[in-house]
Amino acid sequence: MAYKFTTGSVSRGDIHYEDDRAQTYIDFDDDKIALKANGITFTLDDTAPSWTACKLEGAALHINGSNLYLDNNKGVVWGDSSVLVMGNAITETLSIKANATTYFHLDGDASPGKIGIGTTTPGSFLQVSGSTAFNVTLFSSNSAVDETHHTLIGDCNGNSVTLTLPVATDAMAGREYTFKRADSGGSGGSNSLTIGRNGRAIDGDGLNDLILANDGDCFILQCVGSSFGWIVISKYAR
Repeated sequence: MAYKFTTGSVSRGDIHYEDDRAQTYIDFDDDKIALKANGITFTLDDTAPSWTACKLEGAALHINGSNLYLDNNKGVVWGDSSVLVMGNAITETLSIKANATTYFHLDGDASPGKIGIGTTTPGSFLQVSGSTAFNVTLFSSNSAVDETHHTLIGDCNGNSVTLTLPVATDAMAGREYTFKRADSGGSGGSNSLTIGRNGRAIDGDGLNDLILANDGDCFILQCVGSSFGWIVISKYAR
């Protein structure tokens, strides 16, 4: 192998491999270094280093003009190698592991895909192998319900409380809220907990809000879209 050094203006760089018809060369120009070989270009100047590659092949890593990808069952490791993200295009799966235990598993073989939390064999679109938890919030004054809430406990011991639902939309369809009246003093006199419908119907009633008149009353509501508003999934009233 031999390299030629040139001065002045040449068509193939300041340093080039003399027998390479593909024009492998190095250019020095205006505080820049440009290396070109088989479609790979590296440029370094006074602003920032950059590089482009038409194709780059490694042991498991591949970069082409459109994608960066790994071989099947090869993954990306973080930190001390305890966290691994690994996919397989043949089985259409993606897993996130920590210390060899799979905590998240996406099975894309069955459209639109099944997700397992703590399991690699989800039998439903979402399967959680373990307990689940939802946000619980206590209210003792009038408040607006939003996407951060799930279980809402109204304390009417000191006064009546109104919890106003968000305006039901089609994008919100399926969202559920649990409303529970649990007065801190075990009473509340003539006070009440009101679930405000905010312009949408609740169980087809487009006029009235829901009233939880007694300590211990409970309603579970689900949004069914902008046209029908909300429906009562479950209720308990003393």
